[in-house]
Amino acid sequence: MPSLCLTRMKKITQTGKCGSPGGLSPLSSGLSCVPVLPPRRGSFYVESGTGVSIGTVLTFWCKDGYQLVGSDKIYCDVRNGKLQWSNYPPVCEAIPRPEDRGLRVAVLASVVSGIVILAMSLSFLICCLQERSSRDRLHSFLDVVPGITRKLSANTEMHNALSYCC
Repeated sequence: MPSLCLTRMKKITQTGKCGSPGGLSPLSSGLSCVPVLPPRRGSFYVESGTGVSIGTVLTFWCKDGYQLVGSDKIYCDVRNGKLQWSNYPPVCEAIPRPEDRGLRVAVLASVVSGIVILAMSLSFLICCLQERSSRDRLHSFLDVVPGITRKLSANTEMHNALSYCC
C-alpha cells in the first residue's frame, strides 16, 4: 500500500510504517535535496556528500570582480520532516567600483592651477622684457645726450632699484 514517508516528498511503497523497524528511512528511500545550479558568475564544489544526499556540504565562490551574497556554504539536512538545503543558494553580485569623482576633481584642479601658474610666469616674463627694453632705450638715449646724464642718473638709479625685475 503506497504511503508518504516524508511529508510532501515522494510516494514510496513499504510494508511497515515510516521510521519503524522494517519501514523505510529517508536515507534508504532515495530522497534527496533539490539539485543546485552554480550562481551566475560563480561556482561551487561539493565539500562532502554526493551533491544532493543528506549531509552534503556545498561551498560557493564568485569570479573576480564579484562578491558572494548569501552563505558561502549550504548543507542538505532534514528540516520540517523533509530534506532541504540549510539556506537559499547564494548569488554573485558585481563589486561596486568606488566613484572616481574625487580623482576627476583633483585632476581638473591641477590642470587649472597649472594654467594659472603658466599665465603668471608669462606675465612676469613679458614684464621683465618690456622693462629691460625700456631701460636699454633710456641708456642709449642718455649715451646720445651726455649733458642730461647727470640730472637723470639719480632718478634712473632709483627707478631701476624699485622696478628692476630681471
